[in-house]
Amino acid sequence: MSRPIYKEGMNAVLDSTGHHGLWFERFFDRYDADYSKVHTEGASDWLNDFTGHKLGNADASARLSMQQAELTRSRGGKVAVFTVNWHMVTGMGIPHAIENGFCWHPTLGTPYLPASTVKGLIRHICESAFEYTSLEQRYNWLLEIFGSTDKDPKQKHFESRAGGVVFYDALPVAPVQLGKDIMTPHGGKWYLSGNTIESCDGTPERLPADWNDPNPIPFLTVHEASMVFCIAPRAQNSTVGKSQLDLVWEALQQGLRYNGIGAKTATGYGEMTYCRVQTEQLTKNLDRQKEKAKKARQAAASERQRLREERDEAKAAADELAAKSDIEREIEAIIGDSYKEDPLKDVIKLLDSGHWKDTEAISEVAAIVKKKWITADQWNPDYAGGNRLKKRQAKRCLKIQGLLAG
Repeated sequence: MSRPIYKEGMNAVLDSTGHHGLWFERFFDRYDADYSKVHTEGASDWLNDFTGHKLGNADASARLSMQQAELTRSRGGKVAVFTVNWHMVTGMGIPHAIENGFCWHPTLGTPYLPASTVKGLIRHICESAFEYTSLEQRYNWLLEIFGSTDKDPKQKHFESRAGGVVFYDALPVAPVQLGKDIMTPHGGKWYLSGNTIESCDGTPERLPADWNDPNPIPFLTVHEASMVFCIAPRAQNSTVGKSQLDLVWEALQQGLRYNGIGAKTATGYGEMTYCRVQTEQLTKNLDRQKEKAKKARQAAASERQRLREERDEAKAAADELAAKSDIEREIEAIIGDSYKEDPLKDVIKLLDSGHWKDTEAISEVAAIVKKKWITADQWNPDYAGGNRLKKRQAKRCLKIQGLLAG
C-alpha cells in the first residue's frame, strides 16, 4: 500500500546507512487500505527491517560518545561504559502505529537513553534504597542533587531549584543490535475499560476471563549495546563534593545492575553491567585525543609565533627601506642577491663608468660601499702583503677612500 506521506517519499528505501529512527517514525506502511487498522502480521514483518544487523555508524557513535565523555571529565565528573545483560527497551510510551514506540537518537539513528531516564533511575534508588537519619536530611539531599525535594509539586514540603548534578544522555559507543519481542495480553478491553463495567451481561470481552483471545503485540528491543553514562557537578565551585558524586554514581550502578533502566524492568529488561575493558579503552582514547589536541594547539601556537615574527621582520625591513635615501635603495636593488661572491662588484663598475654624476651622490655611494666592506671585514686600504686578492681589494679601498676625500 502507499505510505501516508508526501509523494516524494513513496518510493523511499531503507539501507544499512540510513537513519533507522526516521524510518521507524515516518515510513510505516502496513495499514489497511483506509489507514484505519494495522495488522499484527504486517507490523511484525515490518519490524524485521530493524533486526538481524547492527544499526548506527561506528565513527559517529564513537565520536559523539567521546565528546560527551571529554566534556564530563573536564567538569570533574564520572564516566563509564555499561553493557546490556539481556534485552532493553526504551521509549515504549512514544505514540506509534504498532502501539509501542521506541526512543531514537535524532542524529545517530540508534536507540539511546535520555538524560531524564538516567536521572529518574538514580533518583528512584536514592529515594528507595538510601537510608536517611531524618526527613529533613532526605529532602535536603534530594534538593541538592536533583533540584527538588519531591517529584510531586503539590506536596507541602515541595521546593525546587537547579540541581547540583548534571545528568547526560546515555549514548551507544558502537553500533547496536536490535531484536523483536512479542507481548500477548489476554484482556485488552479489561485494561482499557474494565473500570466502566456495570454488569457482566453483554460485555464478556471486557472481563478478565480465559475465553478472551491473546493479542500478540510485537515491539523493538535492544539485544546488544554498550552505552557510556556520564554525570558531573553543575559547576566547578558546586556544593556537590566528591563524596556526594560518588554516592550518586553508586546509585546509578546499583540501579542498572539490580533494577534495570527503561521499560518493562519488572520482567528483567534493562539490566546493565559495568564494562571495565570498554571503559578503560574509552579512557585511553580520551587521553590520546587530549594529548593530540595539546600537540595541535602547541603546533598552532608555534605557527602563529612564526607568522608573527615573519610579519615583524617584514615590517622592520619595510621601515628600514623607507628610511633609506634614494641612493641607498638604488644600491640595495643593484646588490640584489646578498649571496654573491662579490656583491659590490656591480656598484664599483657603475662608479667607474660615471653612472653617478653628482659629487654628493658619488660621496654617498662611496660611504655606503666603505661601510659594507667594513661590516664584511674587507676594508684594507693599508694592506702591504703579497696576497693577490687582498692587494686587489686594497686598491679598490684606496679608490673609495679617494672619492670620500673629494
